Amino acid sequence: MSFPRLAWVVGPVLLAGCEGLLGVDDLRIAQQDSGATSASDATVDGAEGQPDAQGLDVAANEAATDASARGDSSSDGGASDAMMPRDGSGDGGCAGSQTDARNCGRCGHDCQGGQCSGGLCAALTLASSQNYPVALQVDSSNVYWTTTSSILKVPVDGGTATTIASAQNYPVGLALDGAYVYWTSNGNGTVVQAALVGGSQTQLASGLTSAEGITVNASTVYFTDIGAGVVMRVPIGGGSSATQVASGQGSPDQVKVDAANIYWTNSSSGTVVSIPVGGSAITTLASGQAFPEGIAIDGANVYWTNYADAGAVLSTPIGGGGMITTIASGQPQPRGIAVDSRYVYWAVTGAGGSVMSAPIGGGAATTLAVGGVPDRVVVDGTWVYWTNTIATSGTVMKVAKP
Repeated sequence: MSFPRLAWVVGPVLLAGCEGLLGVDDLRIAQQDSGATSASDATVDGAEGQPDAQGLDVAANEAATDASARGDSSSDGGASDAMMPRDGSGDGGCAGSQTDARNCGRCGHDCQGGQCSGGLCAALTLASSQNYPVALQVDSSNVYWTTTSSILKVPVDGGTATTIASAQNYPVGLALDGAYVYWTSNGNGTVVQAALVGGSQTQLASGLTSAEGITVNASTVYFTDIGAGVVMRVPIGGGSSATQVASGQGSPDQVKVDAANIYWTNSSSGTVVSIPVGGSAITTLASGQAFPEGIAIDGANVYWTNYADAGAVLSTPIGGGGMITTIASGQPQPRGIAVDSRYVYWAVTGAGGSVMSAPIGGGAATTLAVGGVPDRVVVDGTWVYWTNTIATSGTVMKVAKP
């Protein structure tokens, strides 16, 4: 698959009628559409480091839930089920099975009510017939996503999808707190807020060149303008103009925040950087990267994907100054990324599509699902969720965690 972001002029041609210059996610859409048939024929999105209302990363916040759901008392869990021998030799005689939904592929891997086939838990569809579902978030009750014109949600256990907002102009970024959902609309360069239950909307920012990533803490919404090369902030609820956090950035893409810092990927300049929430000098956490895009954080590290034909998933200490660790290499166009107390998860858009995981501390990557065009990925204590980004036939999916 050719590198999609080289064709900056394609988006406005293919998506004529959108207001203003479309940004990178629109070019993704055009590129993925051109290859969606072959990807979907093969079968077959942030939470993905998304902060909560206290400014803490959900990946860190859900660690206790994750451990509880697995019956663990610590994050390393000793001899975790991810490291159990697949023949069951280390688990009191239990043998991993190709079809046993309670020991799918390895001992103790429960498909949470789903079926097991070929050693993989079956992925479950939460929403189908979606038009380019891209951005994705999850809370304790619902999964939220964007299409080319809407913000929607569906219960985490499945059910009827509800539209939170319609008539939007290519929303591509999504963030949550306990009361509101926030999104960037790439087509008309706006940042918008609405209640999780829907209703009236508040426009927080406008006039952006190519609005892209978005994140939120207890008081502030942070977002990137990938075309203008700036990272910006605006108070929750609006009431004042957006201000710059950083300028002169090399295509700032996805962004996260914790109690101390704001983190983002600069896709064209190949860097992963941070800046204190209160402002100050930018710290370069990683440089020389091959198109860094997705980003996730926990209390110890920053994780990101390098979106290339032979891409990679990497991490480095959150405070900077440490070595860069390669979690997985040779990944065909990895994009969205998420992290919990044990694993890193990422979406692979190339080579027929897959959703992958690997232990944070190192180890072999595991395929959780295959097929389609996975884009963003988020997690809760039990499930991995992702968007399968295809025109008109896109899906929102979930599969049991490893």
